[in-house]
Amino acid sequence: MDLFPVVTITLGSLSVPAYPVALILGVLVASAIFLASADRFSLKPPQARRLLLLGIVSGLLFARLVYSLVRYEYLFFDAMDGRFLGLGPFFDLREGGLSLFGMLFGVWFAAVVDTRFARGKAAPRLDAFALPLAVLVAVARFAEILSGQGYGGAVETAWLRFFPLSIQDAYGDWLTAVFALEGLVALAIAVYLVYSQRTVKRPEGSLYLRLMVPLCAAQIFLESLRRDDYLRLEGNGFVRVSQVLALAFLVVVTAWLTWRLVKTGRPWRRSITSWLAMLVAAGAALAAEFYEKLPLSIPLLYTVSALAQGVLMAVLLRFVQHVLQETANT
Repeated sequence: MDLFPVVTITLGSLSVPAYPVALILGVLVASAIFLASADRFSLKPPQARRLLLLGIVSGLLFARLVYSLVRYEYLFFDAMDGRFLGLGPFFDLREGGLSLFGMLFGVWFAAVVDTRFARGKAAPRLDAFALPLAVLVAVARFAEILSGQGYGGAVETAWLRFFPLSIQDAYGDWLTAVFALEGLVALAIAVYLVYSQRTVKRPEGSLYLRLMVPLCAAQIFLESLRRDDYLRLEGNGFVRVSQVLALAFLVVVTAWLTWRLVKTGRPWRRSITSWLAMLVAAGAALAAEFYEKLPLSIPLLYTVSALAQGVLMAVLLRFVQHVLQETANT
C-alpha cells in the first residue's frame, strides 16, 4: 500500500486522477488573473491573449522536456529488456510527470520570444506573469498530495504533529507535509506581490524577480525535506534536480545584476554581500543534504540551512531593488 494513495475523481464510468484536474483549474485561475491585470503592464488584449497562449504552450513543453531529460532511462527505455521505446512516451503525460522549473523556464522563454516578435520589452511581460505564476505554483503544490507525492521524513516530535507541518500517511505515521509548506510559501509570495504592486512604483522586471528569488531560495531548503519520488539524476540519486536548478537561477540573477552594475559604471563591489550570502546558503544546503557525514545534529543542520536561505532571500531582494532602481534610467 502506498503511503499516500493517488486520488481519483469518478465521473460516471470514468475515473480521472484528481491532480491533473487541479493543475488545469490552477492554469485557468492563473490565466484569468493574467488577463485581468494585463493592462497594468501595458499589454493590449490581443497581445495579452497571444502571450498567455504562448506561455501555456511553452511552459508545458519545457516542463515535460526537463522531466524527460532527467528521467530519460525510465521514460524512454523498457524496464525489462532496455529496448528504446521511441519518443512516444514524451507526449503521454500519464507516464512520468512535469518539472516546476522547466515550466518556469518555459514561461520566461515565451516572454522573450514574444518580445522579439512584438519589439517590446521582456521585463513588463515577465512582471505580468509574476502573480499568476505564484498562484499557479501554490495550487500545484497544495494539490501535489493528490498524486501521492509531496511528503518528507518522519516527524518524531509530538507537538509538531499537526497540519500543515505534518500529515498522517496510510499507516498512521506522521510525515513532514512538504507539499503544504511549499504551497504556503507560494501563497505568501502571491500576497507579497499584491502588496508590492499597490505600494510605490517599482522598476520593470522587479516584480518577476520578487517572485523568483523567494521561490528559489525557499525551494533550496524545502526540496531537501522531500522523501518522495522527487526529481533526481539517474546516475546519482543524491542530486536533487529542483534544488540545483533553484540555486542555478539565483547564481544567474546575481551574475546578471553584477554585470548591470559594471556596464553602467558602478562599482561591482556592491555585489560582494550577495555572492557571500550565496556561498553560505549553498554550503548550508549541502551540509543539510549530507547530514549523515557530519558530526552535527540533523535539526541543527536544517535550521542553519533554513536561516541561510532566508538571509540569501533578503539580501538578493535588496540587491535586486538597488540595482534595478539605479540602472532604470541608464
